Amino acid sequence: MIKKLLIGLIVAVCVFAIGYNAWKSEHQNTNGKRRVYAILPLTGVIAKEGQDIKATMDIWMKLHPETKIDLVYVDSESQPMKAVTAFQQATLGDTNPLVISSVTPVTAALVPVVAKSKGFTVGMLVADGTKLEQNGQFQIIAPGITSEKNVLFPYILDNFDDFSIMYSNEELGRSSMTEFKKAALAAHKNILDIEAIDLRNLDTRIEVLKVMEKNPKAIIIFSQPTVSYMNIFKNLKNYGYKGRIITGGQFSSKNVFDNLNEYTSGVVFSASPLEYDTHNQDKEKYMEMISQHKGNLYPMYIFTYDILTVMDYILKNNLPFTQETFQQIGKLDGFSGDITFQGNGLCIYPYQLSQYNADGKIIPLKK
Repeated sequence: MIKKLLIGLIVAVCVFAIGYNAWKSEHQNTNGKRRVYAILPLTGVIAKEGQDIKATMDIWMKLHPETKIDLVYVDSESQPMKAVTAFQQATLGDTNPLVISSVTPVTAALVPVVAKSKGFTVGMLVADGTKLEQNGQFQIIAPGITSEKNVLFPYILDNFDDFSIMYSNEELGRSSMTEFKKAALAAHKNILDIEAIDLRNLDTRIEVLKVMEKNPKAIIIFSQPTVSYMNIFKNLKNYGYKGRIITGGQFSSKNVFDNLNEYTSGVVFSASPLEYDTHNQDKEKYMEMISQHKGNLYPMYIFTYDILTVMDYILKNNLPFTQETFQQIGKLDGFSGDITFQGNGLCIYPYQLSQYNADGKIIPLKK
């Protein structure tokens, strides 16, 4: 009897082990590839951005069938706690998950959970300077405040003595506003007003009128590219604001231009330059496929090219996913130019001052 029970137990253990290893193989390693979980806002308040990012990633994957990346999409629903739950369900049994996350609140919730699973997170559309980078298992690969400091901040401080600031009351808006406020005060500039915007409030007329009361020479806007953000520009123009409107890289979204159109006239923003080496067939094909996509994608999300390229490089060279590895890489030949990894989870992106022309094309700001 005991012998039968032991045999039965051994068989059960073997069956479980075989099943678990097969399951683990399915979730961690498919045909020699490493599973990477792209946790994106595919539904929710910024679903359009999430879907656009997914589409650009799909294009990169189609162009690189030899990649070591097995990409799986997970919907964060644009909410931190739902993102954590979705991550835990998708990665069950994965002992060192690789994650690509977007948007600061979601990424802030995910990074410690992924690190606890001995995994690594690559962040995009994430505000640097929020101390997320102090977690050694996290790396930003996208433009952020570090890039803005080199381009947007000097333009404002060199050209305006007084201005007002509007920012979204969440991590990206707050961190950008805080860093710029420090730089402005250090330069002895006059900040006339600072207004926080609740992204759940679609009507920004009260905040816009309040900012306009003091007649600032310029109004600087830091925010996620939501409906509330876009309504600020409409209200400023509709109420006849004549000063300079300045904002960050989020303005270079095709979704923003489609919704604002003529309201984009005269707005100065920072963006990755769209020039690239046309002799590089990979980049040329990537841009061609983006331009032809039925969703009319805009190259705001060309940093997905950079993210997948550097992650694939690390996997093909059997390197560990650590901040030290990125520091050793040093510079990446990114889509629009060299991306510098500083070794502390941050990176400096090629950025330039830009405007839209009448056709919706991003062009360098005429000095």
